[in-house]
Amino acid sequence: MNNFLLSLLNVVCEMAPYLLLGFFIAGVLHVFVPQKFYACATILTLLIIFALMMKLFSKFTSKETSDPDVVIYRVEDMHCSHCEAAVVRAVEELPGVEKAKASASANTLTIKGTATEEAIRAAVEGIGYTFKGKK
Repeated sequence: MNNFLLSLLNVVCEMAPYLLLGFFIAGVLHVFVPQKFYACATILTLLIIFALMMKLFSKFTSKETSDPDVVIYRVEDMHCSHCEAAVVRAVEELPGVEKAKASASANTLTIKGTATEEAIRAAVEGIGYTFKGKK
């Protein structure tokens, strides 16, 4: 339950700037658009928010997995952006790792490079996180 709440908080924090932008746009439209056009303004605002949310969604579903040098591993016990940064720092020091990206909400570690799974496991477990292997 605690992990769920932390993941929910992480998602809400990721969505907050887009929601605030949507509210700002709605406020601007409310001030500058005549009353009879509110329906159109609401629809326009919803479309803008939808477009921004799709951009956020695409961030989590990137096409990096089609690259043969990109491997996604499952890493548990990450709860925040500080955890993600610690895992990324640990594995980016390994020889053969070009780029690393961790996601606490998805419990994943995406590695681009040629580092071995054993080396990545040792780096992740060495800083206190649970390495579960390839996703």
